[in-house]
Amino acid sequence: MSFFGKNIKKIRIAKKISQSAFADLFQLKRGSIGAYEEGRAEAKIDTIIDIANYFKLSLDQLLKKELTINDIYHLNELSQKLDHINKETKEGKAIPLVREKDRAAYLKATDDFSFLSGLKTLRIPDLEDNSVAFEYSGISMITSNSGMLPGDLFISKPLNISRINLLSENLLTIIITKDQLLFGRCSYFEEKVVIKFDNTTFENIELEIAEIKKLWLVYIIITSNIPSGNGIELRLENLEKKLDDLVKENKNR
Repeated sequence: MSFFGKNIKKIRIAKKISQSAFADLFQLKRGSIGAYEEGRAEAKIDTIIDIANYFKLSLDQLLKKELTINDIYHLNELSQKLDHINKETKEGKAIPLVREKDRAAYLKATDDFSFLSGLKTLRIPDLEDNSVAFEYSGISMITSNSGMLPGDLFISKPLNISRINLLSENLLTIIITKDQLLFGRCSYFEEKVVIKFDNTTFENIELEIAEIKKLWLVYIIITSNIPSGNGIELRLENLEKKLDDLVKENKNR
């Protein structure tokens, strides 16, 4: 069984590419993309190779398993580069890094400072006290021409819940509940927190204050934001280049 049709649909959704735009990339008809995705037709091997090469995937990944967001955005490669940067960098304050794989454990130990102190750290100059870095994942903050990418890092500082009325929808915030870690733009309205997402396909979420365990205000985003063209792909390439440059810079110190 080939996962090709399911995978190209997942790639399109993750990268917000229409069937027409996807077809244009590979000089195909829009109807062909629909037929591949629905299993009504099979692509020629040359087309499969072109798609795999364009999205930097192996044929095995594209054909033999269902792709994950990590596969589509090559997050494992980015994570390895971040690990290398962290080992090489000597300057700046060391802060805990809550990665996607740490999230479930963090939700169970939100108020346990020893948990944070046991995480890998990231060194960045000129950070505020009590800062924590969170690795962003998902597509809730991706828009057609801008927004954040999976793998971006949000450097955040805690906000006391007693000051929750200071929230406005322009503030990028990380909300911690009993079972969720949410990235969004938050506002305070009628004793509730309203979370909005840059990706307008996601509905707003309303939370009672009692549901919120912790709040983090994001004040630095490590990303590369290109507002036009094939934005998502270009931002990823820019982020990878930025990480490569940091590795080289640290080696030359």
